[in-house]
Amino acid sequence: MKIVFSSHAIRDKFPLFKECGFNFTQKQVRGIVKNPDHLDKTSDDPKIIASKEFDEKHVLRSKF
Repeated sequence: MKIVFSSHAIRDKFPLFKECGFNFTQKQVRGIVKNPDHLDKTSDDPKIIASKEFDEKHVLRSKF
């Protein structure tokens, strides 16, 4: 599966998360999409939401 990051994600979201103390990398997001803890196929149909625990209090979610 080819994973492409939008300019919005690269320009706005990654820096915003970093400002909040979450230094996510594109590699981590790719890992979540390829190997999620949970897939939600119904909440935002037809999009799929992949999620994985980031630490004890946080879950990283990615739509595709």
